[in-house]
Amino acid sequence: MYSLFLLLHSSFYILSNNDILEDHLQNAETFLANFVPYSAQLFGPEFISYNVHMLLHLANEVRQHGNADKYLSAYPFENFNQFIKKLVRSRARPLQQIMRRLEERQNFTESFKPPAGLGLYKPHTRGPLAGEINVEHEIFKGEKFQLGLSSADNGIVLSNGKVGRVRNILLGADENVKIVTKQFTSYDNFYEYPLPSNELGFFYGGQFKGIIPST
Repeated sequence: MYSLFLLLHSSFYILSNNDILEDHLQNAETFLANFVPYSAQLFGPEFISYNVHMLLHLANEVRQHGNADKYLSAYPFENFNQFIKKLVRSRARPLQQIMRRLEERQNFTESFKPPAGLGLYKPHTRGPLAGEINVEHEIFKGEKFQLGLSSADNGIVLSNGKVGRVRNILLGADENVKIVTKQFTSYDNFYEYPLPSNELGFFYGGQFKGIIPST
């Protein structure tokens, strides 16, 4: 069952990731072609619903139309449901309530406009330093990613291919952001099937070496 899950996980990760899509699209197609019949063997033929069968055509759709996240994912819609639910204050006439709240927000666009949210957050004074700095921070938010000191956000792959963990985030005297990292001297694949996980950017950490600042 775990191997079957890895077929599905690997194929979907490939089809929604522009960085590896071109090199691994054929792999994703093969993984899904294996997933469907193997799942029937494991769970029975009744498992092969219309949606499961359509997985066989998914790679070709991505081949023609690009990254699956752009048009096949329901996550943006599901996330927006949280916002809609907060607009409903009572059980009576929920649609009318939503429309009134949305009209109010449109009339006061600037008042309700959220901040860009990019940049440095949570100053602190307890991390390793590197060079002249202004302030240490726990979190750096970019347009498409977030780095932090917590275990949820501190994994990093550097441009030289080295893997490590973020130990501090510094704003230098030159206003450049520097990421202090502790790099692994050795690391393994998290899984080997259906392909080595390092080809998708997943690693199982090993030994650390010294702290290294990276701009």
